Amino acid sequence: MKSIKFLAAVSAMAFAMPATAATLYSLGNTGALVNPSSFNFSAAAGAGAGSLSFNLDGYLTLDGVNGYDDVFTLTINGSNVLQLSYDLGGGGSNSVILNSNGATITGGTFGFNQGGQLQIALPVTLLNGNNTFSFSYAAPGALNNGGQSTGDEAWGLNQLTLSGNAPATNGAVPEPASWAMMIAGFGLVSMAMRRKQNVSVRYA
Repeated sequence: MKSIKFLAAVSAMAFAMPATAATLYSLGNTGALVNPSSFNFSAAAGAGAGSLSFNLDGYLTLDGVNGYDDVFTLTINGSNVLQLSYDLGGGGSNSVILNSNGATITGGTFGFNQGGQLQIALPVTLLNGNNTFSFSYAAPGALNNGGQSTGDEAWGLNQLTLSGNAPATNGAVPEPASWAMMIAGFGLVSMAMRRKQNVSVRYA
């Protein structure tokens, strides 16, 4: 009887196990986008910790802080989590204006009028259900006149991956680990029943 209770508890734990991390959204390359502009997407997820990584491309003369400032902003579920102005071909100094999620930022300029690339990775907290992401560039620099054409400067994203808990669904198929635990449990139940039958026959 104790064995059966134990196995029932194990089976319940198997069903209660959280879903494994999954790729919730991926993107190869947006190509060159005009400055200012934005790129947006939404992804369904289960609640909990996740991760976001992407390359931020600068084309030709995208600027850091130099009077022609171009500013990148990442917004997740309506909250700005990363904002920066980096020299990606246009000159100027690099400035991280906001980094509330502790993003790691590597890379930089290829040279004047040659663009550049940043590799960015950060942890994210995902909501259960739909999550929205907005990547945008603005041209607030005093000398920018509101932005420039893609013939002079542009930006884009590539190798973007969002990972986290898969969205929960009613009647979901159990994870492989859950299946393994349930199969093991059924085997132990079978062994316990055979042992009980053998003992009953011996003392009959």
